[in-house]
Amino acid sequence: MRIISEINVQLTEPTVITIGKFDGFHLGHAELIRVAKEHLRPGEKLLVFTFLLPEARRNAQMSLLTRDEKIAQAKRLGADIYLECPFTEEVRRMEAMTFLREVLLSRLNMSHIVAGTDCSFGHMGAGNADLLKEHADGLGYGVSVVDKVRFEGEAISSTRIRAAIEAGQLRQADAMLGFAYPLSGTVLHGHRNGHRIGFPTVNLAIPAGKIVPRYGVYVSRVTIDGRCWYGMSNVGKKPTVSGHEQPNIETHLFDADDDFYGREATVELLDFLRPERAFSSLAVLGEQLAADRAEALDRIGRGCYNVTSL
Repeated sequence: MRIISEINVQLTEPTVITIGKFDGFHLGHAELIRVAKEHLRPGEKLLVFTFLLPEARRNAQMSLLTRDEKIAQAKRLGADIYLECPFTEEVRRMEAMTFLREVLLSRLNMSHIVAGTDCSFGHMGAGNADLLKEHADGLGYGVSVVDKVRFEGEAISSTRIRAAIEAGQLRQADAMLGFAYPLSGTVLHGHRNGHRIGFPTVNLAIPAGKIVPRYGVYVSRVTIDGRCWYGMSNVGKKPTVSGHEQPNIETHLFDADDDFYGREATVELLDFLRPERAFSSLAVLGEQLAADRAEALDRIGRGCYNVTSL
């Protein structure tokens, strides 16, 4: 998959473009890509077009996925080109028709566009689904407008998924994403408190800019070097043993005893077990972790988690 981070390019092969925020690559975004693939003709490329907001605006709203995770998801769903358009002052002020003619049609060689009912582009958001349909015949391109995908009777949105993650409702969040919510990073050295009570852990910092799930203990799935384990993860500040100001994620892997320090790991949160809380001693914490482990294994044994990985 080709990655482009500007719009001053000239593509020679015709493209089917799907345009949107693609901030979570949830089931609604996946539906846009699925419809776009249906309109591909021989020799055409599927292009996912999204806007890259200035860093200050990105930091103001925590992300569902990191940039690398978005790119991985676009590739998994079958995109040939992933274009992240920097939302510069020039782009912000560009009139919608100029964007349509000069960027989408001229530079990106668009033959067909797939957009959601709430798509927005151009100065003051003047470009929308109605404008795309209005000018399709005259400018010689095809257009498909895709309705919202719904879950439990309501439209799926990144805002709704964020709220579910922050509430610890990972089964609902994962169902709307279409994959398990991932937290990735390098395995760090800890204080080995878990090891002392029989629950060694894989420790990760929560990636900067990502939504922090509700503090608590989760059933999880961990991938390291292509190998996968179930486990249980604590998200939070470990109040029994430390006063960490920054939350992290500690995961006890079931049936794994390797030394993973320094390796890259992805932790997928599958289900909420209980809130994080302080215990009177490590021994009492160990008793609770044993109960957590039994509950997690019971849920895993009952086949509760069929969600795919990113």
